[in-house]
Amino acid sequence: MPAGAGAGLPAAASVTRRGPGPDAHATPLRPADLGAADQDAADQDAADPGSADLGPADLDPAHLDVAVEVLRLLADPTRLALLRHLAAGERSVGALALALDRPVPAVSQHLARLRGGQLVRTRREASTVHYRLANEHVAALVAHVLHQAEHVRHPFDPPHHAPGR
Repeated sequence: MPAGAGAGLPAAASVTRRGPGPDAHATPLRPADLGAADQDAADQDAADPGSADLGPADLDPAHLDVAVEVLRLLADPTRLALLRHLAAGERSVGALALALDRPVPAVSQHLARLRGGQLVRTRREASTVHYRLANEHVAALVAHVLHQAEHVRHPFDPPHHAPGR
């Protein structure tokens, strides 16, 4: 097993350390360099099956460009709200427009962008178009983004950490 792999860190993880002069150099990041909270996060990453399948291909510039485009699609409150509603299940454009109190044409335009980014899929039933999330990764991404927002707004007691939630 590579050094550091047991702590949830890839063997090639490094950190840039800045000294008193202009010379900065990268040195291997060791588990001993981590604080308790960082070590807990590294341990959690090691236990997260979603992080185990990340590899060098994920750092390919073309792959990163696609990831940035996905994040740009999420960087709109209406689109993020649409995805959150769709995480609960398939919905028609009209139902989504009603839930967001937005005009149907505006919601349709946002859904078209999400569809173009392959974040949602459609099903037509007569003249009604139903939308659903493209896959479980979209649901997880939306949940993680919203949970991170709770951490930013409530750093000491995010609501999703409350008992019973």
